[in-house]
Amino acid sequence: MLDRVGGFMHNVGLIVRSHHERWDGRGYPDGLAGEAIPLEARIITCCDSWNAMRTHRSYRKALSHEVALAELEANAGDQFDPRIVAAFLQIIEAASSAQESRGPISVQPRTAPQSQAHLGVSVP
Repeated sequence: MLDRVGGFMHNVGLIVRSHHERWDGRGYPDGLAGEAIPLEARIITCCDSWNAMRTHRSYRKALSHEVALAELEANAGDQFDPRIVAAFLQIIEAASSAQESRGPISVQPRTAPQSQAHLGVSVP
């Protein structure tokens, strides 16, 4: 469907299509391997897998931080691009360290900017 749109949306379609490919070529739908998988798809695969492991599902509880890290490391070079896993783990560790030093993250609602007040936008 995105093929017919053209422009950059064509590339989005290729990325989406490829995000279930595996670094070792045993993925789907095209059996792509290694560098033949678009870089963006390799990044999405790693991030999507992390999210799937770290969130509760109807069929299992979320995996711990440590177990999810171990799964990524164990599957680097098979399921995942090892360079993407290495970069992702650096980001996760940096974020974890930063959060530990600051404590829990608290998100406060923002008020609508004055420029949008005429649109009837209000943020609780």
